[in-house]
Amino acid sequence: MALQTIRSIFKRSPSSSFQILSDLHLEINQQYSFEIPVCSKYLILAGDIGRLEDYNNYRDFLQNQTMKFELVFLGLGNHEFYETTFTSGLEKAKQLEKEPCMNGRLVLLHQRRYDIPDSHMTILGCTLWSQIPQESADIVRSKISDFQKIKEWSVE
Repeated sequence: MALQTIRSIFKRSPSSSFQILSDLHLEINQQYSFEIPVCSKYLILAGDIGRLEDYNNYRDFLQNQTMKFELVFLGLGNHEFYETTFTSGLEKAKQLEKEPCMNGRLVLLHQRRYDIPDSHMTILGCTLWSQIPQESADIVRSKISDFQKIKEWSVE
């Protein structure tokens, strides 16, 4: 039923150049086998897709997408970094892009520009992190779970 609903949403605009999804949260119950119906040649996965700590499952999910879409653009959300450090997570994301199984079809959008060949389209990608004012640091640190779930992450 849910897949039917997703398909009907995308069928409304078959001429779309890009199919955009975010916040799949595949890390919940390890749902990395989730199927995305193809409705465009390009897929943008705009953050909170899964955890980089679940590297093999995340890689397999992305590989499945690169087999179906001409290009897959991956933006990183806060949940990608859960259970790892930002630095380590970013290295894992860069490694995903280099995986031979992606056949050069995965594009990591981290502070980066990508010009689509033979077109006038440019994709700009970056994660928009918040700058926490000093006077709000204590309450944000205590209420936002990212500061407990992303190792070595701070409001500074």
